[in-house]
Amino acid sequence: GKCYKYSNLMYSFVDDVLKTKGYSIKKAIEVLNEKIGTTDITLLPMAQESNFANQYSRNGKLLAFPSNYQKSVPAAAGVFASINSMAEFLKLAMGTKPEILHDQVLSKIFTPTVENKDIFLWNVSLPFENNRIKSYYGIGWRILVVDNKQESRLIFHSGFINGATTFMGFVPDKKAGIIV
Repeated sequence: GKCYKYSNLMYSFVDDVLKTKGYSIKKAIEVLNEKIGTTDITLLPMAQESNFANQYSRNGKLLAFPSNYQKSVPAAAGVFASINSMAEFLKLAMGTKPEILHDQVLSKIFTPTVENKDIFLWNVSLPFENNRIKSYYGIGWRILVVDNKQESRLIFHSGFINGATTFMGFVPDKKAGIIV
């Protein structure tokens, strides 16, 4: 909790940990789909007719996934979801389904664990001066707070693979979320 360094490596151990309990990442995703009422959260390989965006180069060329992609990062960048499934997942994260994920678990997940400042190195324009923003990492989620005001808290996670970038976040006090 004193040093922050993001790494997909630890997410890649999720499947190993689940296997010690008789599960797998694939089974966990099946259960998640069932619980939140969707079918579109999946691992590679995906069916050709799946409802997913492809990744493209800046000059418009379709990019293929490396052949070992899902084996190298299955729980990190190897999970795919349609926008509708991401919306259902965001609702879950926002606390609308306490029978699946109760407030005590959400509170623990969204509690800042370690301060990190790498967001200030991203090529992103923030709506406030950097010195007004505190940036933290919780359990799998980033947390930004402006002027130390909890009501300004933005909880989010972004993703990137060559040719595709994602963002899912919400402001708990406003009960407002966004997915890009």
